[in-house]
Amino acid sequence: DTGNSAGKRTNRGFEGLAISPDGEYVYAMLQSAMLDEGGGNGVCNRIVKFSTATGTALAQYAYQMEGSSQGRGISALFAVNDHEFLVLERNNRGIGVGADLSPPNKKLFRIDITGAVDVTGVPFLPTACPTGKVTKNPVPVLDLAADTLPELGNKVPEKWEGLAVGPRVKDGSYVLVTGTDNDYSVTQNAGGQQFDVYFRMSDADPYAGSIQCPLGLTTGCFTTADVANGVINELIE
Repeated sequence: DTGNSAGKRTNRGFEGLAISPDGEYVYAMLQSAMLDEGGGNGVCNRIVKFSTATGTALAQYAYQMEGSSQGRGISALFAVNDHEFLVLERNNRGIGVGADLSPPNKKLFRIDITGAVDVTGVPFLPTACPTGKVTKNPVPVLDLAADTLPELGNKVPEKWEGLAVGPRVKDGSYVLVTGTDNDYSVTQNAGGQQFDVYFRMSDADPYAGSIQCPLGLTTGCFTTADVANGVINELIE
């Protein structure tokens, strides 16, 4: 919080939440490194294990992110079994107000807490996790930026936030479901006013010509290209 030099960063508290298959434990993961452990450029994050029966924190585990770029963090945590998890890790690059379009980085990693050391009370360095961090497969299960649909102009939304495992299909694999969160980034102007957003998917770059209108209205609209010129239009069909 403002004025603090330690603990979680503002708006960067628990972001990932998972329940063990037996229902005995809840795992909560901070969105990014704490203020005194690297802050916006820290590479080591914390997973906290809680008892569902008592609400007591039982252990903390160190998770090392792929890089130290500003805005890097995690968005979701999913329990595969009692010791393996999926982590949705991303930077804050992509489609969104004021967001840099390149290079987007949105990946789903598989981790294992087997043998991980309880780091409760152990300080982290900004550049590395302590010994005994969770095991992380460096090869992502899914690279959301690389697998963006061509129909979306090969652009990646800034905020991939949701993760769920869907039904099992005929070949024995499972469906992975991910979702984006506008997070007040793709549907607002710089002043914080919210808008409905329309796209013409026939355009070569649908995002470049996106149309934004005040919520529920079809007047007072503008296109992305018009913003710099201050042009306000009727909704373009």
